[in-house]
Amino acid sequence: MALALAPVVCAERLKRHIVHKLSCDLPKGPFSVVYMHSTVQKEDNSPGITILRWIYEDLTSDFKDRLQFGLWFM
Repeated sequence: MALALAPVVCAERLKRHIVHKLSCDLPKGPFSVVYMHSTVQKEDNSPGITILRWIYEDLTSDFKDRLQFGLWFM
């Protein structure tokens, strides 16, 4: 059985999703964001550090102050 490819998600859509999740679902206090995508077959659907940095730079200072940095490889 062949695996289905993940749909391509543009950077703007990823940004909207992350900001929405942070705004609606995040309790008060420190937090971390772990990005994992298991069926990436090509770089069309891998945001890269530039896009993740662009999303980070657009966060409000409240989110930036509470964000706990870490690096996880999955």
